[in-house]
Amino acid sequence: MGIVQRRVVIAALLFAMSATAAWRLAHPPLSPREESWLASGYRQVNIGRYGYAYARFRKVLSINASNDEARQMLDALKIYGYLLRKKPSPGTLARYEETRKRYPDSPYVAMIGGELKLAVGDADSAIRLHREAAEAKPDISHNWYGLGMAYRAAGQHEAALEALKRATSGEATVWHYLELGHQLFHARDFDAASRAFRQAYEKSPRFVDARIGELRS
Repeated sequence: MGIVQRRVVIAALLFAMSATAAWRLAHPPLSPREESWLASGYRQVNIGRYGYAYARFRKVLSINASNDEARQMLDALKIYGYLLRKKPSPGTLARYEETRKRYPDSPYVAMIGGELKLAVGDADSAIRLHREAAEAKPDISHNWYGLGMAYRAAGQHEAALEALKRATSGEATVWHYLELGHQLFHARDFDAASRAFRQAYEKSPRFVDARIGELRS
């Protein structure tokens, strides 16, 4: 290897080392507590427990106020908080669009946007947003649930059934099994509906609807 070539290689190595050092400064490793709370927040989002998720992401920021992931998730979950209090207003929709512009590639912002659009009766937009989120993060159980509910609202019952089955293939909640039971009952698959209602009831015996659904099936 000639002198010029050696100099080029050395310069490339020095540049790579400098870039790596700069990236590490901009992205310091998470502390064990910060990483644990962040992972817990995502687990709660993935099964639709947004209130629990919000508290966990706030905990992350109390440990590290510059954690961009936690800040992004809180911005998205605030939209759902507005949705819980009352029917979505023009102001809530505007806040969502602002959040969407800030995080155009976030599957979580898309997922929550799907629920927001469904709440105002825009099933087509809800389907599009949930599909987008599902393509990016197919392991999110609650996203498949949202997609199933959007398909149901649009009258696409076969697609709704498939999406709700996906919702219960991962970490599912009582709501996921309950709505799968309703969809199976609609499809007149009464044995499968009874099993889904039974699973919902086992998840939460307080859900009388699950027990009634099982008896009807």
